[in-house]
Amino acid sequence: MAAYAETYLLEAMENVGAATDFATAALRLPLQEFWALFTASDVCRGVEGGMPWALVGMTGEEMALCACRHAGLEIDENALIVAQQAQADAPIPLALSREYWCGYSLTFLQWHTDMTFSQIDQRLSIAEVAAMYPTFHEESEERFLEAGLEMMARNCPTCGLKRQRELVGLSQSQLAKASGVGLRAIQQYEQGAKRIDRASFATVQQLARTLHCRPSDLLYTPERYEYAVVNL
Repeated sequence: MAAYAETYLLEAMENVGAATDFATAALRLPLQEFWALFTASDVCRGVEGGMPWALVGMTGEEMALCACRHAGLEIDENALIVAQQAQADAPIPLALSREYWCGYSLTFLQWHTDMTFSQIDQRLSIAEVAAMYPTFHEESEERFLEAGLEMMARNCPTCGLKRQRELVGLSQSQLAKASGVGLRAIQQYEQGAKRIDRASFATVQQLARTLHCRPSDLLYTPERYEYAVVNL
């Protein structure tokens, strides 16, 4: 379940997009460096938690500065004023910048998955999102969401819990009821938001007993891909 109502989603997307654009254009921070600062900041926690002061209480520019100051980054105020003026005087671009689009789109993905930005970044890096810009920046947010989730699944090891659950034909809610393990926990294990190999032994044992398998069968294994050979 998302941390805040969809009513606030567009403004949150625009603010995080503007923060990412401002940090890279005005503050001259590399995209990956700023994103690391942002995902570790209090303002990021505020967006993830649906806090009004973070979602709608500050501009993208203020978000970026807040994240930088939280990390202890010193900002040259005189240079900042010059950069802000130059940015204000620049002609309005015909398309969203790559950096703006990255922050904008990742906020859409974060809201839909209810994962933290850091959890998403472990499975879909900001560099990978930036590489998607030429293909997806003129597409709908739903197309990016679909492609992003596919890439996240590809980058994440397969959860044995999901495999075993599907083998015995149980839904997540049925498994939760039969095992006594919370539905939300099962969902998070299967999504990769929480690691089942860090769960308590009792939890793993309950799930294994219900699924008639060994506890080790519930852990993560790398995805394997097979490629066909095409004769040209």
